[in-house]
Formats: sequence, C-alpha cells, structure tokens
Amino acid sequence: MDITIIGTGRADELEALGYLHMAVQQSLDTGFASAVKVLD
Repeated sequence: MDITIIGTGRADELEALGYLHMAVQQSLDTGFASAVKVLD
C-alpha cells in the first residue's frame, strides 16, 4: 500500500489517529480488520 502525504501540517493528527485506531482494535471485535477513512 502506498501512502502519500503532502506537507506535514496534519502529520501529528494522523499519527494520533493511527495510535488510537491501534488501541481500540480489540474492543471493536473485527478481528483486526478495520480501517479508518480520512475525509478532507
């Protein structure tokens, strides 16, 4: 999977979202097969 991020203005927010998503995986009970969709 390729991820392209232009600029770093939202890098901290995306990183925090990634950590949050990892932290709630088990409680989502999706077998760690969930995703986050970012709309801008």
